[in-house]
Amino acid sequence: MYKKHFGLERRIFRGNAAGADVFVGPQTANILTGIKKALTAPDAVVTLTGPVGSGKSTAVAHSLGAISGKNAIVRVGRFPLQRGELLDLLFDHMRIQQRPQRGNQKLALFRQLLFNLAQNDSRMFILVEDAPFIGPDMLAELEVVTAADTGPSDGAAIVLMGDDYLKELLASKSLARLRQRIRLRRSLEPCGVEEL
Repeated sequence: MYKKHFGLERRIFRGNAAGADVFVGPQTANILTGIKKALTAPDAVVTLTGPVGSGKSTAVAHSLGAISGKNAIVRVGRFPLQRGELLDLLFDHMRIQQRPQRGNQKLALFRQLLFNLAQNDSRMFILVEDAPFIGPDMLAELEVVTAADTGPSDGAAIVLMGDDYLKELLASKSLARLRQRIRLRRSLEPCGVEEL
């Protein structure tokens, strides 16, 4: 429909837009710069809120594309996780087949993997697409396993995305440590008339 009606040569609204396919207006440029700068801290947490479809995932992907290194990017989608499943999900993304069964041994292995990444001038970025959906317990667990103060590595950076409820969720007492790591809070609004 796009091609025929508008006389375009290719489809312009792809799910994984990148490079020149990403429109960077003034609002988005400001957010991209902020995300890239905030993520220089190895165990930084960044929050990006906005309505569904406003381009949060695209903006984050575009920002990470500008960070040098062979980085490991793990996307946590919109599906429920039970206590203890987080590390297995991270191992799955890193294609780690041999893993211990006990929680403390899993954490030690994960911290060693983060250390190995750092030795190769690489880092891990964990992108949580709909942070309110996975809930406060899973967010608290994510903070524990990625914090720099719990092992030999510098930890992992986290990018939390969601609607405005994310701000309310992060105010909860159980997420005080996660809040302490937040280096940037931004909101991405739909394009205004001038940008459009």
